[in-house]
Parts: sequence; C-alpha cells; structure tokens
Amino acid sequence: MSYRPQYAYPSPPPSIVEEDFLALFDSTIIPILGVSLGANQVVNDIPLQFQRDAAYSIRGVKLNVTASQDIGVAFKNAFNNPISESDQYIAATSYEANPFAALPGSTVVVFEPELPMPAGATMFLSFKNLTGSTSTLSISVVFFGIKRFPAGLKMQACAR
Repeated sequence: MSYRPQYAYPSPPPSIVEEDFLALFDSTIIPILGVSLGANQVVNDIPLQFQRDAAYSIRGVKLNVTASQDIGVAFKNAFNNPISESDQYIAATSYEANPFAALPGSTVVVFEPELPMPAGATMFLSFKNLTGSTSTLSISVVFFGIKRFPAGLKMQACAR
C-alpha cells in the first residue's frame, strides 16, 4: 500500500483472506467528474460503485483536483451516512497531497477506524464550487484499503 495507517490493524480470522486494493474513479470512468461548475453550483450524490467480488474496508482516500476555483467535497458511505459533518463541504485541498508528501503516509487521508463496505457497495461523492464564479474542474478519487475474501473463495476466483 502507498499509505501507512496510524495504528496497526489486527490479523484477520483464519476463515478470511485479505488483499490490498485501490479503487480509482475519474472522468474517464464517471464523466461528471470533469465538468464546468457555475458559481456556488452543487453536484450531489455521484455514485462510486465498487466491485462485487468481496467485502471492503476502506482505510484511506486521496483526491486529485484540478480546478480554476475552490471546490468543496463531501462523501457518504455505502449506507448513505456522511463521512464528514452532515451537509458540510470540505475544501478539496484537505484531501490532496500536502507539503509533507515526502513523509510516508502523508499523501492519503486515512480513515480510522476503517470504513467497512459490503461487496458491490456504492459510496457517494458530492462537490460544490465554493466561489462566486464559474470553475472548470477535473476530479480523480482513489480509495485505499483491503478486500476480504472467505478463505478458499479467493483461490477459486483467481482460477477462473
């Protein structure tokens, strides 16, 4: 993984096999992530659909935002609960690489505790132009975490 959790996670039970994963969403996959936003315009609840092969635990997120103005973002988990404060847009720069990027683990916003998600779950991203003028933007979102497979099932999936 390209991040370092703040705390150690326990080993899975013998019946579970864990595999690192990352999930990338950008305008080539979800076109609305590359748009022009009017002044104070909001785009709500863009679905970010995960694969259906295993349950997930998301341990971090990284955003890359190219915008001509300040953009705020908000995430909801697979159960439609806000990850940050309800109805609050956090400046996208809070999720981006920071000046301390050379330090291990500093370029990913770590979720602690991790966010458990069922197989095939959907997270939701909303964003808002925080200024009074039009902004052209491109957003990419990368989630980091683990997949949890029942022991034996992972080997069967790889053999197909």
